[in-house]
Amino acid sequence: MKNKVKTVIAGASYFSIGYAVSHPDCLILDSSQILGGDFHAGARTAVLPDPDKQEAGTGLAALMKQFQVWKDGRFDVLKAAPVLHEYVARHKEIKVLLDAKILSVTKTDAGFHIEYASNDGVHGIDCEQLLDTTTLRDTCPAGAVCISKTLNLFTVSLEASFEQKLKTSVPGCIIEDGMNPGEKTVKIPFSPEEKLLKAYRIAAGIWEQAFPDREEKILFIAQDFDYVCEEADCESIICPWIGKRFSNPLTAFAAGSAYQL
Repeated sequence: MKNKVKTVIAGASYFSIGYAVSHPDCLILDSSQILGGDFHAGARTAVLPDPDKQEAGTGLAALMKQFQVWKDGRFDVLKAAPVLHEYVARHKEIKVLLDAKILSVTKTDAGFHIEYASNDGVHGIDCEQLLDTTTLRDTCPAGAVCISKTLNLFTVSLEASFEQKLKTSVPGCIIEDGMNPGEKTVKIPFSPEEKLLKAYRIAAGIWEQAFPDREEKILFIAQDFDYVCEEADCESIICPWIGKRFSNPLTAFAAGSAYQL
């Protein structure tokens, strides 16, 4: 691994991968084990109102279309994750380190020095530019504030009364149809202060209350909340932050590709 690159990007988001494929000499650091965490960590749903626009002309869009990740304005967010991994594997110029947690960032005359921990120890790297695309602004957590969040669940409903039963247990939940018949994403709202482990317990209790006979099952639950965050005043901000929620991964990827630091 090189000890100096032009740009370090915090967060392996769709935006950062789009940036890296269009701008040489980047290194992406992500503390999780997945790519596209801006959508996949929280099982965020996507809207593709017009897939014939500019983002549909990207190589990522072509690969997703080949594997039927999106069609007729619908997006299969579960299938998209492995397809994104395949895209990155095909593009050797995209350098990503997963399980790489940024420990510190220091300003230098030439840019930045970054210390990060990976599964083989603590490392340092120098860069000219730094960009943060993490949901919670890892380079400056005090510079972002969560204003709302949901815990998202995925299922294939079997009964016509599915939505009625669930909304009786949690009136504020949002239920969205998936790409295929019967697929549902259920979004359960939580306060910005709620802890993830407690939210899991609450969600399980809601499900048991709604379906006491276990007629419906949770097939997948997000590994993190789906956050909505805003920028906050903070004196320690050291680099730009892309905290915007994009409507879909292809738009995020295209925006990253066109972005200039």
